[in-house]
Amino acid sequence: MYSAIEEILPYFSDGIRKALQGAMRPGIVDVRNVEEVRLRVGRPLALGLAVGDVFLAPDGRPMRDPRGVYVVTQEDMAKTFQLLLGSSVYAWQEEISEGFVTLRGGHRVGFTGKAVLEGGRVRTIKWVSGINVRLSREVKGPGEEILPQILRKVSVAYQNDGEPSLGLCNTLIVSPPGCGKTTLLRDVVRVVSDGLSQIGLAGKRVALIDERSEIAACFQGVPQKDVGMRTDVMDGCPKAIGIIMAIRSMSPEVIATDEVGKPADVRALQDALHAGVTVLATVHAHDLYDLSKRPVLFGLIEDGWFERAVVLSRRRGPGTVEGVYDITLRHERDSKEGRGAAVSWPVRRVELGSTSARPPTPCTEGDFADSRRIRVGPTSVELPILAPASREGRGKGEGWDGVAEDHRRPDPGRIHRLYGSSGLRRFRTEAPDGKRA
Repeated sequence: MYSAIEEILPYFSDGIRKALQGAMRPGIVDVRNVEEVRLRVGRPLALGLAVGDVFLAPDGRPMRDPRGVYVVTQEDMAKTFQLLLGSSVYAWQEEISEGFVTLRGGHRVGFTGKAVLEGGRVRTIKWVSGINVRLSREVKGPGEEILPQILRKVSVAYQNDGEPSLGLCNTLIVSPPGCGKTTLLRDVVRVVSDGLSQIGLAGKRVALIDERSEIAACFQGVPQKDVGMRTDVMDGCPKAIGIIMAIRSMSPEVIATDEVGKPADVRALQDALHAGVTVLATVHAHDLYDLSKRPVLFGLIEDGWFERAVVLSRRRGPGTVEGVYDITLRHERDSKEGRGAAVSWPVRRVELGSTSARPPTPCTEGDFADSRRIRVGPTSVELPILAPASREGRGKGEGWDGVAEDHRRPDPGRIHRLYGSSGLRRFRTEAPDGKRA
């Protein structure tokens, strides 16, 4: 099976290709940790790793010192640009105007250079001086770990036994760029589409709106990544248009999409939510505090449409799960003054500072029963379990990296419930029956 870096080798000039092939030799560079390949005219050829950038010598040896490295020439850039676009710049005009194209396999290529404007918008980019290839990888497993935390019990009237079934919460996956949002979203979509018999979740019809062709990595309309048996993919379509098209024609139970934030995207999501369709989406933000400063999207949260937020970071490598939060905002009517007021329970206070040094996980010691290991990116990292587990049931298990470890099993019923609309937030731990833990 080809690695991600082997898939992109044909798109580079001869000199760059030889350097990358040299780096792939055993004991030189662990290609599993390569996230990006960066080209800048007149500057060193660089690989972006989880631990930082390294420069490559002409024979592929990694070098921290810029002396003796492979320097990208204008000829390298022109040849690579030609190979990436298949000698037809015009066919990619729309994508280039957005600053990137997506290759077969879901690898995204970004460009920098001289922007050509037309009517106040970028029409194309000429004199390309920088290319960044972000590698796309498919990692299976995180979806099964996260899914129990974003489920809820729903009553289905037509069930003969009258027993409630499991439904999916409207969920946002929140993180800065490069933290594994798309990888996690893809795997959650796969699990939701196929169903998870271990917890009694039946497979659901999913409409995946893949505007940048990164999630399903479609080639000629066919997904190259595993997004599940019941998933229909709208590839290369703007989210605001694709969501409405899917609702009208595909009768989805779940709509999934990546990197929402434009007002048109949010309006389309609102239409989906009003139609009774569950939404899975990713959004760029450092944490819940940053998310609260985005009024267009946060308005849906304040109105109670979104129920869960999965926060990711790179604190222990790509895909570090900082927490899974219930972000439902409860409101009650003040009978005396006749106006709504947010209800909060002062159990523990979350201090959300104004600097980048604020704690990534807004919880105190004892909030997590244990840690398990989950791999969303090339590096195995710890997944906090948001459930106080009993002393019984401890046993041996294996993390995603195959290393045996001792852990307690999570209780999917217990979650951290977060309240408030801005500033300081308070949360409590709630049991499945609604009682305080």
